[in-house]
Amino acid sequence: MKCYRLILGLVAICLLLSMAACGPKEPIIETPAKEMNLSAEDLGSGWKLDAEQNYDEMGAEVKKYFKDGNFRSFSLEEKGMALSQVVCASTVSLVQKAVKEADPMKMFMDGLKQDWPEATTEIVEAPDIGEEPSLGKLSLSMEGGITLNAWVLIFRKANVLALVSLIGAEDFATKELITEYGRKLEAKIQ
Repeated sequence: MKCYRLILGLVAICLLLSMAACGPKEPIIETPAKEMNLSAEDLGSGWKLDAEQNYDEMGAEVKKYFKDGNFRSFSLEEKGMALSQVVCASTVSLVQKAVKEADPMKMFMDGLKQDWPEATTEIVEAPDIGEEPSLGKLSLSMEGGITLNAWVLIFRKANVLALVSLIGAEDFATKELITEYGRKLEAKIQ
């Protein structure tokens, strides 16, 4: 009888040690993307929602990796515009695979560069938001000495990939403001 208890005790200890060695699994976020995405109120006074696209309206590239999503575009009269997208996968590894294969930062920056071929683009140091953050900046000099900035911040939080973008004159579309909006978006992803 003591032998069986000893064996069971050793098996239990081995199981506990193996669980600790594997580490805890990252939690899966199940909240609908629409509930986690930014709203005009989140951005501040004067912002208005211009367009919204839900998962069933998204393209095949999104549906290849993700099971839910929501995209919104906003405008602030005579200041600029903002974009926000939240997409959810069934696992963390699927989000990581999507980022590796589709490279959303490159896709976004290439799209902006097609619209504004004279613009300069750069990847800059990303703020500490979520996991695996990436921050890109596009700048375009315009007539009258005005510079137009377009910022895009992409980050992962568990099984959710988030994107927020800000476009406007350089005195409005700043790294500080895109960071603020990124933090607001990260806080909503739960």
